[in-house]
Formats: sequence, structure tokens, C-alpha cells
Amino acid sequence: MPDLIERMFEAFSTTRRRKREDNLEELGDTDEDAATACNALSSHILMYSLADRLLTRELKALSKDKFEKELARLRLDPSTFPHIISGIYSSTPESDWGLRDLAVKMTMDNLVTMRTAVGTGKESGPVTFPDSLAKSILQLSSDLVVEMMNRTVAEGLIPRSTPKEIRKTNKLLLDQWSEYLHVKSNQQLETPN
Repeated sequence: MPDLIERMFEAFSTTRRRKREDNLEELGDTDEDAATACNALSSHILMYSLADRLLTRELKALSKDKFEKELARLRLDPSTFPHIISGIYSSTPESDWGLRDLAVKMTMDNLVTMRTAVGTGKESGPVTFPDSLAKSILQLSSDLVVEMMNRTVAEGLIPRSTPKEIRKTNKLLLDQWSEYLHVKSNQQLETPN
């Protein structure tokens, strides 16, 4: 058994090293500090995913904690944020909200900044959270819509709504969102490349 564990960690280390090298190539012009931070976050995501597959709660919790601390320590930019979000949504199951909750919370808490051009304070130019990211990761878009609805209700922007009315409104908005996504995906399928 110890031999199996040792081989598993060797395989993980090799995968992690390759992933880090791939990330550095993909990040291109990103400054070295941002690339290093992106790699650290990617490693925590990968470890979290591995712990989930191995059903190791303690390792999963530790990976989430390290991810959260690293995320709080740095400022994501247009070259790193899409990689981190993509990593979270591609490596965790839909039912696992550990890292997804952190991604949604961080996005919602910084949405204005992330939708404003980096360094300019204007809305044109490279943004940390581009439209293309929302379009490419539909589950992220859905998660953000639900969080926006929840925050709207919690802040009392929908006065005197009963829980039943809130559920009805949420369902209506989700149905409309699903229809929109369905139409968009059909349009993309019909559009010749």
C-alpha cells in the first residue's frame, strides 16, 4: 500500500509540474508574480480535485483553505482570472460547491472592478471578467445569476416578497435564462465556422 501511495504522489507531482509549465506558456505576457500566483492557485485546484476523487475530506478542506488564502492574497487580472475560473469549473463536479462558491463570491464582490478595463477606470479595453468567459462557462453564468437574485432578495430590493413569491420569481428568471442559453447555443451551432 505505501508503494501505491508513493506512485500516486509521484504521478500527481509530474502532472502538477506539467500543468505549471503549460500555464506559463498559456499566460504568455503575464508578469512573473501573476503567473506564479496563477500556478499556485492551479495547484490548489488540482489537489482539491484529486482529494475529491479519492474521497479525502481533510485534504479537500486543506486545499480549499490554501486556495482561499492565496486568492485573498492576490489580485487577479485579465490573463489569470479566466484560467482560474476555467480550472475550477472544469475540474470540480457541478454538485461540489467548495471552490465554486469562492469563485462566485469573489466575482460578485469585485464585479464592478472586474468589468472595468484594467488600469484605465473605463469600460473599454481588457477586462478581468470578459464576456467570452461568461459565454464559455455557462454554469458560471448560471451560478452568478442565482447569486445576483439571492443578493437582491437579501438586500430587500424586492419588497414584501413571500418565500413562495421569491421561489416563483427565481424559477421564472432561471427559465428565462435557460431559454436564452438554449437560443444562443442553437445560434452557435447554426453559424458556419
